[in-house]
Amino acid sequence: VIAQDYGAIEVHFLGHRRDVGAILRDAADVCVASAREEALPLNVLEAQCVGVPLVVSDIPAHREALQPGTRPPVPVEDAAALADALLALRADPTARARAAAVREAARARFSM
Repeated sequence: VIAQDYGAIEVHFLGHRRDVGAILRDAADVCVASAREEALPLNVLEAQCVGVPLVVSDIPAHREALQPGTRPPVPVEDAAALADALLALRADPTARARAAAVREAARARFSM
């Protein structure tokens, strides 16, 4: 049962790519990490390091990786909360600028 119309959101599955950083930086509007558990969320770190807005699940590894200024995590396995977070990002004209502001903190903390 669909309780709410969430509108259209496009998702493209690109398969194995060697240019993930370039795709995140130049083509992605948002990075979604909805894992139930994870040890080291490289995708979350990479997205922050190139200034891409994030929607992540509320697990310890994501909370540890998130820099101040990022959106709060959404509850694990809560599809409605995930959809709401994506819609909020789509409606927020400052999301990309805030993600870019997080970039330097992420690079300072996590880059080699």
